[in-house]
Amino acid sequence: MKEYAALQAQNQMYEQQLDLCSRQAKERETYYLKIQRMRHDMSNHLLSLLGLVRSGKLEEAERYIQTMLEEGIGDQADEVSKSGNIVVDSLVNHKYALAQKDGIPFETNVVIPAVLPFQGGHLTVVLGNLLDNALEACQKLPQKQRYINLEVTYVKGLLKICVSNSCLPLHEKDNRGRYLTTKEDKLHHGVGLSSVEQVAAYYHGEMIAEDDGNKFQVVVLMYDRDSSQ
Repeated sequence: MKEYAALQAQNQMYEQQLDLCSRQAKERETYYLKIQRMRHDMSNHLLSLLGLVRSGKLEEAERYIQTMLEEGIGDQADEVSKSGNIVVDSLVNHKYALAQKDGIPFETNVVIPAVLPFQGGHLTVVLGNLLDNALEACQKLPQKQRYINLEVTYVKGLLKICVSNSCLPLHEKDNRGRYLTTKEDKLHHGVGLSSVEQVAAYYHGEMIAEDDGNKFQVVVLMYDRDSSQ
């Protein structure tokens, strides 16, 4: 009964997390699309500025530039993920920006089509949890020891997500071999990898987590549910 109650609580937390991540993904998508539109219109902005400068209207040109900066053109994050898949790109680029602020080297290799046969909320749960865990692990280390590597590929109906990062050599497991959270509030934390595992299972895949001293790596495999495989 205790195990069943714990599973029910975990499922409820998973559903809440999925809903939250879906809303966060939507917010990031809106911002990402806004940036894409602004970049698309950049040539027109530059033509307008050029016309103002040539006409000697320098104050007007200055106000024009200031408006562009206030709308976010000047402080957009680097785009390290440019697959065309808005959910994945916006999330990866967002986490990359956070890593840069903390001085964490973040290498990415995202090779996927613009459209994937997986729910956006599920992709957010997997990538969001894995990258958040990686960021938190790196923040506990000296600057020179920090790194995150991300690889996302999709081949013949199989999505593979691999995140590896530096970490402290302290990883406890429960009696099922699952990694336990290192946070003090274990009641409200530690469901991240469990949520990732549930998403992988939903797509007939699996999650493989392993650590090698100062390196932690998680590989998630997810299959197209509509595939004939």
